[in-house]
Amino acid sequence: MEQPRDNKTFEHDNQSELPSQLGTGNLTVLDLASSSPPDNFNPGWSFYASFTSLCIITLAVALDATSLSVALPIISKSLHGSAITAFWCGTSFLLSSTVFQPTFATLSHILGRKPLLFIALLFFTVGAIVGALAQDFTSLLIGRSIQGIGGGGIISLTEILITDLVPLRERGKWFGFQSLTWALGSVTGPLAVKAYSPVIVGVVVFPETFTIAPASILVGVAVSISGRFRWAIWSGWSLTVLGIGLLYLLGPETSVPAFVFLNLIPGLGMGLLFSSMNLATQAAATEKHVGFAAAMYIFMRSLGQGIGVAVGGVVFQSQFVVELRAYPGLARNATALAQDASGLVQVIKAMPEGAPERISIVNAYADALKVVWAVMAGLAFVAFVLSFGTKGLSLSAEMETKQGLKERGDQQRHDQVTQ
Repeated sequence: MEQPRDNKTFEHDNQSELPSQLGTGNLTVLDLASSSPPDNFNPGWSFYASFTSLCIITLAVALDATSLSVALPIISKSLHGSAITAFWCGTSFLLSSTVFQPTFATLSHILGRKPLLFIALLFFTVGAIVGALAQDFTSLLIGRSIQGIGGGGIISLTEILITDLVPLRERGKWFGFQSLTWALGSVTGPLAVKAYSPVIVGVVVFPETFTIAPASILVGVAVSISGRFRWAIWSGWSLTVLGIGLLYLLGPETSVPAFVFLNLIPGLGMGLLFSSMNLATQAAATEKHVGFAAAMYIFMRSLGQGIGVAVGGVVFQSQFVVELRAYPGLARNATALAQDASGLVQVIKAMPEGAPERISIVNAYADALKVVWAVMAGLAFVAFVLSFGTKGLSLSAEMETKQGLKERGDQQRHDQVTQ
């Protein structure tokens, strides 16, 4: 009979419990947690090989999810599409990915993680092939949607698999390494597509890669040692509010050092939140439901990204029209210019340096972004206030899974326990 978890205290129970039932039907369940306490997590080579493969496919999804966005103006011109069709080619991946994440998570509990991961990889590969061979926007949209289905499955299952492989208290640092992989892919993908110089890539990537990912790893290590995570949530949201608020200072005349410094603070805040909020979600669930908790966290994060893109786009477009109308030479075409803000970037680049019209558009662009930062800072402040309702639950629960790895020697340890 399953023992309930006590999430009310921080007491550490290092006593191993004998498995309560083995040999159900034709399946022998190996309770690895019962033969080793949570503090003695010693992964073998098969764990490292499995985790490396998860990071590789996570990197592939991150590269694909973000790299297309910067190429949409060129793709739109080559395939003779409109700004709306180009927008949907970028959004279709995110939309289908978010929608199918719960489906893959649920089916993986029924059919197993490995078959569903292979199916997700199949969808991802087929979608990539369809998109690569597309000669029109319809085919490209179909390919991106199929690829998004596979991407959603990969995103969800890689997180769930970590809950199957690693005890709760040790998961933070492994989630951090996975976050590092995602950060590298999501930042370097668009820059590689744009073919920027290594120096420019280094400057743009530095605030994210040297704050979000390392902070996520350090939080995971600190939480593994202390067993407490609320400090990271509170610190993360406070730094996020402060950092996003400071982005209001960005403008056309901002120097490179100032750009890097202003992006370091929100990057550090979000890095603290990546692992800590994930652990808080899993700590609130019973051990047999922790996979669902991890999947729900990833789903809500992806849903938030989709909503954030939509809300940010609406706020920016509305304010951009207002800013353009402040310049007499642009007031007549303000609405038309604001409707295709991404395509307008290419128009600005084609204008001569120092042209009055170019300076006016750039200033209007920067001023519109200030309002976006203000709105995002307000939303982050609401989250900061709500975070004080987070309970200090225990992370010392033993891992119970029927879908973990069987290292060499596991059966011998199991035999010793049952004798």
